[in-house]
Amino acid sequence: MINLTNRSYAGEEDLQSMIDLLIAIRPPERISDFPSIVDLHEILALREVQDNTRLWFAGDRMVGFAFVDLYDNLRFEIDPQAVNPDIELEMVNWGVECIRRAMQERGESLTLDASCQADDAGQIAMLERHGFERQEIRS
Repeated sequence: MINLTNRSYAGEEDLQSMIDLLIAIRPPERISDFPSIVDLHEILALREVQDNTRLWFAGDRMVGFAFVDLYDNLRFEIDPQAVNPDIELEMVNWGVECIRRAMQERGESLTLDASCQADDAGQIAMLERHGFERQEIRS
């Protein structure tokens, strides 16, 4: 089992590491899926998203990241070699923590949402294992 650590997003160097991870693990036909390299630059320019971003490492190598965007969506990437129930649970729990904090700040009820490609059976299964439910809305 991989010994994982995680920490909060800390700036431009982390952004570059996130981009490097995307390039390393996504197949070429998915490289422009959301969040793409350009999307990460735009999203992580926002302080609120920076505060809702967490990074996972195996030693000094980034193996995953998760963030909650301005629309309460959990976005994440995990190196397939690092996928395990612990990192999945930690990422979902991070998203839940971000939503709880937002509910306190906004004083309203919110839900944590996520999305993925309709043909990404692995990611769909992961989300369903952690309590997400499929919705009829498709785009």
